[in-house]
Amino acid sequence: MKQAVQYGPRILGFATYLSADHLVPYARVVKIIQEFTGVAFSQGTLNTALETAFVGLEDFELRLILALRRVGILHVDETGGWVNKVRYWFQHPSLRVGTRLYEDTDLPFLP
Repeated sequence: MKQAVQYGPRILGFATYLSADHLVPYARVVKIIQEFTGVAFSQGTLNTALETAFVGLEDFELRLILALRRVGILHVDETGGWVNKVRYWFQHPSLRVGTRLYEDTDLPFLP
């Protein structure tokens, strides 16, 4: 008998945090979740959790973009990263309430 597995917000949040914030590879996140919690966990579940977080943060991102547009003085930092062996530069404008990370060719909110 097949039954859908449901994970609580703590496990999904922890997995999302490891992947999105600490850039831990999918396979390692799965192993960490399995070893720390004792539950079966898959890369597909992690992918679904990340997609859910992405969609759930859409409203926050839009509000952050609007707030960034209104700010007269803004701290902007830049960092580099590798994606599929290609170097990219990322901008991250910051406010007290949040930071938005985007690739440097995506400047939708800057005047």
